[in-house]
Amino acid sequence: SVDITATAYDTSVTTTMTIADSTPSVDYTMEIYSSADTIKIGGSYRGLEVKYYNSDRVDITSDVIVNKTKSDYVWSAWCEGVDLTNDTSFVKWYTGGAVNATKIKLADNRDYIEKTMTIKCVTDGVTISKDFTMTSF
Repeated sequence: SVDITATAYDTSVTTTMTIADSTPSVDYTMEIYSSADTIKIGGSYRGLEVKYYNSDRVDITSDVIVNKTKSDYVWSAWCEGVDLTNDTSFVKWYTGGAVNATKIKLADNRDYIEKTMTIKCVTDGVTISKDFTMTSF
């Protein structure tokens, strides 16, 4: 709490205000889920999904995303510190089925074989990430 005093001429008034923590509080953890930890260069798309788990590690994704939209999830792709998110000659993004899902496909560029691509998603004010090894088709 804080006391605020205003004074004008010979009169003072004091009021006390309580300041609350407005930081959003969540009772779950998030992770990027995919069926594999590899992405094939020149291959088919790789499905990605943000999953939510409670403290008992129970999947609560459907409960959390009920009021969310696609715009609540900002996806990006990185390799060796370079942002490839909008490099449309190499990275193609496709809309996933659920609001918390997307798909990524990599063009046939052999320079990236065996390198690590880090996929990031910003949601709920938090950045989560997952590493994928890029393999040949």
